[in-house]
Amino acid sequence: MKQIKIFALLLVTFAALISCKKDEEQQVPPTLANSVWSNAVDANYEQTIVEFTDAENAIYSVIKTEDGDNKLKVRVEYRYTYKHPDITLMPKTLVDHILEGLVIKSTETTKYMRLLSNVDSLELYLTKMDIE
Repeated sequence: MKQIKIFALLLVTFAALISCKKDEEQQVPPTLANSVWSNAVDANYEQTIVEFTDAENAIYSVIKTEDGDNKLKVRVEYRYTYKHPDITLMPKTLVDHILEGLVIKSTETTKYMRLLSNVDSLELYLTKMDIE
């Protein structure tokens, strides 16, 4: 009887571990290609957008809204590597900063990206935009 209880306990534990492993694997998207991530418009009426154009390239943009018009303030082209959840964006020009961070899934429909700069205090929290 004791062996049956131990076996049942091991079976339940094993099933729970497998279930948790599946949840962890689904925490982040497998690829960033063809996705767009942005933050909310800040107090300066600026919005940061990162567009992953394919499996290796991304465009970082800062758009400022003035008098009802959107004006491109910053545009930097990056090459990136992504092995979930870690992401590194390397600028194609040497004058721009490297961005490193994580992609996290907080709910079934919401995914976040946290990026930090290697040069200054830039810290971005971006949300994946669903574009169809």
